[in-house]
Amino acid sequence: MRYPAIATILIGALLLANPTRADDGISVIELARGSVGLNGAPFRYPDGKPEITVKKFVINPREGEKVTLAEHCHPIPAGVYIRKGGLTVTDASGSWTFREGDGIIDIMNVWHDAEFSEPTELIVFYAGAVDMPLSVKKGSDSELVKRCSHGLAGNL
Repeated sequence: MRYPAIATILIGALLLANPTRADDGISVIELARGSVGLNGAPFRYPDGKPEITVKKFVINPREGEKVTLAEHCHPIPAGVYIRKGGLTVTDASGSWTFREGDGIIDIMNVWHDAEFSEPTELIVFYAGAVDMPLSVKKGSDSELVKRCSHGLAGNL
C-alpha cells in the first residue's frame, strides 16, 4: 500500500464507528469497600504467601426453625455477598441484619455468630495466606483463639 498511515487511520476510524463495543450490556455495582469490618474494627492482610479462597455457603433451616453458625472469628479479611435469603450477624458490640443482594465486609479477629431463619446462599471471599485458617471456632485449641479473645483486629 502506498500510504500506510492513511490506511491505519481509516481502519481505526472504522473500528471506532462500529456500534458493537466490548462493554455493551455490562454494568458494575460495587457491593462493599472498606478497611474496617462491620463493627468498625480495622483489618490488615496476614503475613505470608497470599491466598484467595472463595466459598459458597448454602444454609437451609427447617420450616419455622433457625440455624446458628457457632461463635467463631476470622484471622483474615473476608467479604460476603448474600446471593439469596438473609442473615443476622452478632458480636459483643451489636447486631446487623443483611438481605439478598447485600455485600458486607466481615468482622476480623472478634468473636461473632450468624443466624439464618430462611434458606440462604452466601458467597464468601477470603483474603488470606497459605496455611492460615479461614475461621477459628471458639473453644478450639488454635493459637489464633488468643487473638480473637482479645479482639486484636488486624494484629497478625
